[in-house]
Amino acid sequence: MASQNRSDLRGISDFDIIKLEVISSTGQVVNLQESAWVALNLVGDLYSSAIFGEIHMSDALNLPQQFDWTGNEIINLTFSTPSKLPIVFTGRVTEISPRTQPSDTQSLYSIRFISAEAVRSLQIKVRKGFINTPYSEMVKQVYTRHLYPIGNKSLFIEPTLKMASMSLPGWNPLKTLRKLAIKSQSENPKYNLASYVFFERANDGDSVPGRSGFLFVSLESLLYKEQGPYKAGNE
Repeated sequence: MASQNRSDLRGISDFDIIKLEVISSTGQVVNLQESAWVALNLVGDLYSSAIFGEIHMSDALNLPQQFDWTGNEIINLTFSTPSKLPIVFTGRVTEISPRTQPSDTQSLYSIRFISAEAVRSLQIKVRKGFINTPYSEMVKQVYTRHLYPIGNKSLFIEPTLKMASMSLPGWNPLKTLRKLAIKSQSENPKYNLASYVFFERANDGDSVPGRSGFLFVSLESLLYKEQGPYKAGNE
């Protein structure tokens, strides 16, 4: 998780904002970088399928009244950390919290957001049958068909060991990929006792290739920074 607030304190999770803007469904752009925000959290972990976050606002410009909030806004965020190249994230607004007004000229509220793939996933049901197919191939097909077109994010896959036949009953894509992770076992004998995870990792400028986008890998392979041979969008 990365977090930042407007103070002179610097810590391991601190970062410098390069771009922070909201874009409406009509194309109106509001630049939050230099004015209204007071704190920002960006969260991604092994057990959250998509990155999410929250911007805490101290607003004297009354942006909710100037901006036609519909729940379809885009968040563009670029920031850097002391040891990494700039991180770029684009998400969708999911909620504006109720406002409090400590004074006549100030409003406090939060803008909550998540990756676009998570928003779109809730609108899709996956119904598909597989016969004698590796779980990693099932993941490849579901991701490429339903999630890759949303943001063109790469998917890095560690190949799985077993062949299976199953019918997907109509779960959304992210839930489907999490379910397949539970069933998966690595074909690499070094890692075949470790559990699989499916999660999103931001582009963090890591020197090891394959660290940007979604990952479907065993926990142990992450310790060695290894990745599978398939990368969505590069075929």
